[in-house]
Amino acid sequence: MNHLESSEQQVYQSLGVPESENSEYPNLAFKSPAVHRDQANGNFELNTMLPVMAHNILESISILTTGTKTFTEKLIVGLEANTEKLDENIQKNSILVTALVPKLGYDTAAEIAKEAVATNNTIKKVLLEKALLSEDEIDNLLDIEKLI
Repeated sequence: MNHLESSEQQVYQSLGVPESENSEYPNLAFKSPAVHRDQANGNFELNTMLPVMAHNILESISILTTGTKTFTEKLIVGLEANTEKLDENIQKNSILVTALVPKLGYDTAAEIAKEAVATNNTIKKVLLEKALLSEDEIDNLLDIEKLI
C-alpha cells in the first residue's frame, strides 16, 4: 500500500474542503424558505413556529461558522501566491499585444501573439527576436502597471 507523505496528505485532505462546503448549500437553501413559511404562518402576536424558526436560523449560523473556519484553516492560512509564475503568465498572455497595436498595427501584433503562443515564449522575447522594437520601447509599451 502506498503511503503519502504528510504534506501530500494535507493537500489531498484540503481538496475535499470546497466540496464539503458546497454540499452544505442545499441544507442551508432549504432552511431559508422554512423560516419564511414559519414566519408567515404565525398567528397574531403568538407565533407557535418561533422555536422552529430559531432552530433553523441557529443551525444555519453554526453550519456557516464551522464551514468558514474549516475553509480558512485548511486552505487560506499559509496560502501564498507564486508571484514568479504569475508574472510569467502575464508576460506570456497574448492580450498584451493590444498595447502594441498603435505602434505596430493590428496584423503585426496578431502575428506576434500567434508566435508567442505557438512557441510558448513571452511577447517581449518574440519582439526582441524579430527586432521590431528596442528593449526600452517594449518595456515601456508592455509595462503592466501602466496597462492596468
